Amino acid sequence: MNVEIRSMHIDQAESLRAHAERRVESAVRHFGDRIVSIQIRLADLNGPRGGIDKLCRIQVHGRALNLVVEDKDIDAFAAIDRAVHRLRRALDRRLDSGARAA
Repeated sequence: MNVEIRSMHIDQAESLRAHAERRVESAVRHFGDRIVSIQIRLADLNGPRGGIDKLCRIQVHGRALNLVVEDKDIDAFAAIDRAVHRLRRALDRRLDSGARAA
């Protein structure tokens, strides 16, 4: 599985990148080889103006799968955690229900 992380205009970029990679890999481990690649985008949308502007967008590509989840928060770590939670729920619905139907 290929994981690509991009961060734009965001403080603590390296620690955020490590946190995002660790959390996402943990969340998708259960799905094994059904996921081919993951792209994570971290961004500070408003810059120094602040607000709920830290974005985490996760795109997952796999066999017959193209999924995008995202979340925004005032805290980048919280945005990552919530986006990963959404990702896990979406993968559970898509991939686990597909396995049961087959």
